[in-house]
Amino acid sequence: MNLAQAAGVRVTCVVDEGVQAHTILKNAEKWKAHIIVLTTRQRGRFARLFRRRTVDQIVREANCPVMVLQKNKITAAPKPCPAK
Repeated sequence: MNLAQAAGVRVTCVVDEGVQAHTILKNAEKWKAHIIVLTTRQRGRFARLFRRRTVDQIVREANCPVMVLQKNKITAAPKPCPAK
């Protein structure tokens, strides 16, 4: 059992294709999400710029709160999504 389930939080893990920000926002609206949780990790300069733009767009356009976690500061990582 992961930490979210132990705390009574329902978590939906999805593997989807599309433009990252648009797909995340579309699915959050579709499921009436109460929160969007994103992780980031340190990468090269170009990848970091691209990722920051995606996260910024989600934060600006989301209809619910967005929590952004730095991967290297997470103490208990959730289980990975099962493959389709």
